[in-house]
Amino acid sequence: MKEKKSNIGKYLLILVPFVMGVTGFTVLDGQPVVDSLFLSMEMYFLNYSDSPPNILIEIARWTAPLMTASGVLMSISKIRGKILQLLRYYRGDSIAVYGDNIHRKEMVQALGSCGIDAGEDWEWVKAKKYLLLGNEDENFRFYGQHREAFAGHTVYLKSENLAAEGILDPHLRLFCPEETAARLYWRRNCLYETSCAHGHRLQIVFLGFGLLGEKLLEYALQDNIFDPKQRIEYHIFGDGAEFQASHRELSQMSDPVIFHAEHWYENIPLLESADRILLLPQKGQLGMAGKLLASTTGTAFEVFTVEDDGFELLSGRERLHVVEWEKEAWNPANVLGTEMFEHAKKLNLHYAHLYGGVEENSENMELEWGKLDGFTRYSNVSAADYHKIRVHMMKTDGWSMDAAGLSQKQMELLAELEHIRWCRYHQFHNWRMGIPKNGARKDATLRIHKDLIPYDELTEEEKKKERQREEEHGKGVMDEIRPEKWRIHPMELLVFALVIVIAVILFSKPWNYLIAIVLFLAFGLYIWNRMKVGKKQVKTEPEIILEEITQEEEKVPIEKLRWEKSHITAELKEKRIQYDNLGEQLAELDEVNERSREYEMKRQAVQMAADHLEQLSEEMRGYLKRDLNEKASSFICEITGGKYKKLVTDEKLHVSLMTDEKRVEIEQVSRGTVEQVYLALRMAVGELLCEEEMPVILDDAFAYYDEERMLQTLRWLKEHKKQVIIFTCQTREEQVMKEAGLVYHKIEL
Repeated sequence: MKEKKSNIGKYLLILVPFVMGVTGFTVLDGQPVVDSLFLSMEMYFLNYSDSPPNILIEIARWTAPLMTASGVLMSISKIRGKILQLLRYYRGDSIAVYGDNIHRKEMVQALGSCGIDAGEDWEWVKAKKYLLLGNEDENFRFYGQHREAFAGHTVYLKSENLAAEGILDPHLRLFCPEETAARLYWRRNCLYETSCAHGHRLQIVFLGFGLLGEKLLEYALQDNIFDPKQRIEYHIFGDGAEFQASHRELSQMSDPVIFHAEHWYENIPLLESADRILLLPQKGQLGMAGKLLASTTGTAFEVFTVEDDGFELLSGRERLHVVEWEKEAWNPANVLGTEMFEHAKKLNLHYAHLYGGVEENSENMELEWGKLDGFTRYSNVSAADYHKIRVHMMKTDGWSMDAAGLSQKQMELLAELEHIRWCRYHQFHNWRMGIPKNGARKDATLRIHKDLIPYDELTEEEKKKERQREEEHGKGVMDEIRPEKWRIHPMELLVFALVIVIAVILFSKPWNYLIAIVLFLAFGLYIWNRMKVGKKQVKTEPEIILEEITQEEEKVPIEKLRWEKSHITAELKEKRIQYDNLGEQLAELDEVNERSREYEMKRQAVQMAADHLEQLSEEMRGYLKRDLNEKASSFICEITGGKYKKLVTDEKLHVSLMTDEKRVEIEQVSRGTVEQVYLALRMAVGELLCEEEMPVILDDAFAYYDEERMLQTLRWLKEHKKQVIIFTCQTREEQVMKEAGLVYHKIEL
């Protein structure tokens, strides 16, 4: 909006000489208005050559041509911008960036030649992808206004409150800088070595919480999984009431999350013993850091801040590790998450291939990804993210980086760790263990899944699937993380050489040599630019991992596996004897455990069904009691001619009638009235239980009715029911209908 107002101001400034000229000609020189308008306009094209009669015209005739030139330059600049946008669009990799000035301009600059500055006026710009960096309301409002135009385009939308897992459209990707920073932090600062050194017993303290704290805790629970029997405690000093209410299944995780009601300074021993302390953004963060340094000894702190301003002034600064989280969080590669989503798509395609026989190619990868709901998509993203942690663990322990070189024990451990991560992803989003009624594995509506149990309790079939997934996922890890070796592909060099040779052959001398030299220089400039850009690019995560793996480290797993193979072969004979002896016992125990597990699952299912039926029964009783009384009251009022206004039934189905003056028990009324009451109740029940109109069949129903009651009842049936069938051996009903003029059809048997 500011930019738009600025442009309007510039165009209005162009009209200042025109206004001055008109004023000078009409007011000061006495010229007619029409002549003044024409003469003032001519000055913009250097057509006024007479001596100016006054100072206003003098100023106008000098400034008007300058304004003409400014207008032309402004128009040329705007047209140039539009042309550049179109060129970037047709090139295929254009990204239109919307939002506030600071982040928008920085992002456009970081994107380089593919970035399109859409401005802050939220006007539609043609591009291949869209990046919405405004506040959440602005972003969703703009997306809603242009939803049809966004179809088929990938839209990256900044959102702080809405979870990305809840989005159905695979082309709409929500991102949150705090979430990106959290993901990157635990990958860059992996706790694996620290966890191994402390027997997988750690204490992590959060000082402050907020949005960044929530995201750090979320990814800590899903990424910091190193051992099946670990216990990593997360202590939170901050307002986590809303977070706890939104994530009710946190207690099901083996790593406890403890929210402290007291202030941090009331628990200094915890800070002294903590393995990692995260000081999160908050009011007075610098002062708080100073107090922490003064009240603790030897404890190091991770300080999350936007800029490292002031922290270098503190005594004990070496104990503070400043994490300037915004810089990396706003990196285009991290915002777009291209690598992350590509890895997740490949992982999902692996599953589709394993369990659905889908051929693994790029087309099927996108097709299978589009079939997923938001929750499942980000489950794959979580798995791909955790894979980076496991690569770090494997490298640290000297394991083979290829699944083919892993032992059965190693593969089993990786499968169990992945199962824990999978469970935590579901539990974080309030899923729990349960058995769906339809016999399926899960029920997304109720958020229950039968496999949300410890790995040891899974069936052998499910364990086999987990190991198989690990094997398929781990194949070719080195190839997956290895970047392109060529900044300039050999095919490009071959094409350049062929073009130069063809130019030498086709053109005559000496022009052929001149053209060849020009082409050679142009190709050389192209290659130099490509090499320079490649050096400036920030290294990707796979490149960093690869650089850290030395040739000696790649050889270690092979030697280790060879030793393990010989050692296992030597022990195999002895182990076989023990295996045979225990085989039968183990089979019996497995059978007993399996039956016990099945019985327990059936018992839980029956109990859940019984509880649900009881709940539905209570709801139905209340519903029927309320609506039955209302409908029956309406019917009894009409068929009694307004004598009784209301009919009431209690819990034991005892019936009472209400007049204008008093309450009358059913025992106190006549037999004819009782029959009317029962008819009203039957009619009310029929309407409540039957969705469609049903015929009414009466068999000698008016035996205790006098003529007046019968007439009122028959009139009511005529008005409210489409089809009424009366069986009777008497002629009273026919006589009453004839006298009342009610149309009927008589059938005699």
